[in-house]
Amino acid sequence: MTLWLRVRRARTCVAVALALAASLLLTGDLALPIPSLRVGSTLALPFAFLLPLAVATVVAYALGAGDPRAEAVACRPMRLLDTAYALAVAALALGACGLLWAADVSDTAPAAGRNALGYVGLTLLGRRLVGPHAAPILPVGFVLLTAMFGVRPGVERDWWAWPLAGASDPAAWLFAGALLLLGAAALAGTGADR
Repeated sequence: MTLWLRVRRARTCVAVALALAASLLLTGDLALPIPSLRVGSTLALPFAFLLPLAVATVVAYALGAGDPRAEAVACRPMRLLDTAYALAVAALALGACGLLWAADVSDTAPAAGRNALGYVGLTLLGRRLVGPHAAPILPVGFVLLTAMFGVRPGVERDWWAWPLAGASDPAAWLFAGALLLLGAAALAGTGADR
């Protein structure tokens, strides 16, 4: 099992999940200006909404690190272990962000933790749709699509643009959780590695 954890880059995943929390302390309320094509000006996208992409990317890297031919004949349920591993990394990122919120040092930490859950779910779905090495394209593409088209004049954000929602929006939490569950089901299902 220790070899499997080493192959799955457990130390790197833990370090990135904890670095997410540390980077939230450093970035504070900084935002990245992204052109919004529906508003006609730029959208100030907080870094806290973008930083969880690192967690999703490292999960994709870790799950793609093994030898598929050797793991295909393993006696352990590799897909279930990988699914549990991805869920654990996402939960660690959420927990680290939750600690920042509980310590009252970051107001955007819960939204960053929620986005980490959704982005990991999108990565797991991307693993099924486009393969293990291109899986991070799905959450990155979705964030760019959301930033460019998720806000309309006179509307704070569209209903589907959950990464832009504040931490108190229950629909955004529902979207992120549903994506994580769908991604976990896609990874645990048959043929997820083919």
